[in-house]
Amino acid sequence: MMCRIVIADDENAERQLLRDILERHFAQTVDIRCVENGRQAVTMVTISEADIVLMDIEMPGISGLEAARRIREENPDVKLIFI
Repeated sequence: MMCRIVIADDENAERQLLRDILERHFAQTVDIRCVENGRQAVTMVTISEADIVLMDIEMPGISGLEAARRIREENPDVKLIFI
């Protein structure tokens, strides 16, 4: 079963590190999308039908907390993990 994951972090190095770790351990079972802010996270979760979101709290535009609230409103089953 493929697990769809969105990584939302404004730091490119952080996004890449998380992506590398997940791909190294779960390469055959994950589809990973990366975004750099909360607004993009809200959109990407809907587009990709994500199962899990790894979200930074402090991001430009809308914060990770606000993005999480919006994601929950539209996708109540998605799992949110703050990083």
